[in-house]
Amino acid sequence: MSRRVASIAREIRNHYRINGDEIAVPDSIHIATAIQFQATALHTYDGCGKRTRKTDLLNLAVPIIGKYDVTICKPTPPPESTPEVKELITRLRTPSLFERMEEEKTGENEEGNASPTIEGKN
Repeated sequence: MSRRVASIAREIRNHYRINGDEIAVPDSIHIATAIQFQATALHTYDGCGKRTRKTDLLNLAVPIIGKYDVTICKPTPPPESTPEVKELITRLRTPSLFERMEEEKTGENEEGNASPTIEGKN
């Protein structure tokens, strides 16, 4: 972490502490990093759970501490892939090591066909 990020994180924590609130160290570092890199938005789910606090990231007022203009919001899900993209991903997909090990144990490949035997292994 850079000194600038640490300084901004400390400034954010001090601001909320003076106002009687407590913001978590990791949260202040996340915000400070977004500020340092001039992000326009910080995506998070902090504040979406059953237990919410005034200092959950999604509940903080923008501009942050009255001077940093970073929007804090929930991430949006990616758009649905087209059938062509899904097909390409399926064709390019290579079995994981775990899948290959399972295939060797069962003697079947992913499609349920018998795996070719390796000479000397039978």
